[in-house]
Amino acid sequence: DRLWAHSMRLVALDAVAATTSHRPPYYDIIFTETQAEVAAEIHRAVHAQLAALCFSMRDLGVNTLDVAAFASIQANQYQIPRNDRKHILFAFTTALDGDEEQQNK
Repeated sequence: DRLWAHSMRLVALDAVAATTSHRPPYYDIIFTETQAEVAAEIHRAVHAQLAALCFSMRDLGVNTLDVAAFASIQANQYQIPRNDRKHILFAFTTALDGDEEQQNK
């Protein structure tokens, strides 16, 4: 569990660094129109990393309920909006259902 949380922290920091590297420092954009745009970019980047990490966990054999719990905890920690969290969990469980159907054929 700590491995996955540490991995999420690293990929989130990398995503934020990549997203904000071409922007002025935060203190120059706070309370400007750009602030909302930057925040949205960061949320999208962290969302994508969390989704990718959930699929990696599944591919490595982590229990589905454990992956869902991890996604929920990390989404709260990184303040990913509730709708985005639902989207990640829906995509993950939909893909899981599709994989089970393929295995049953």
